[in-house]
Amino acid sequence: MCIVWGVREAELADTLGRVLAIVDPADVVVVSDSDATHLFRKGGCRFEYVPPRADWERHFPERDYDTFVGHRVDSLHESYRIERQVVFGAIPDGLLRGLAGQPDGTPRAAPAAAQ
Repeated sequence: MCIVWGVREAELADTLGRVLAIVDPADVVVVSDSDATHLFRKGGCRFEYVPPRADWERHFPERDYDTFVGHRVDSLHESYRIERQVVFGAIPDGLLRGLAGQPDGTPRAAPAAAQ
């Protein structure tokens, strides 16, 4: 799974081209807030669109965007049986915490010391 976030279409095309040059398109799922679907159809990979933050907040102001994206990506992992994930682009801290399973900003607990 390639998460490509907050990038312009030209950068998205470049990133997608680099990934598809080394991986079979049938094995790639791209998750992006870009609506440049023609790039994904042309590349032959699977594509999942997630609306940009501004669009989401305009329609669902009472719901937390970062939590929504974290749940969406978790769902895609289950649906596609994702083995590997890479992230490209501008990932704000809140979204990054959501992708890491910590949407509320609570730091992860330190691992217990070995006895």
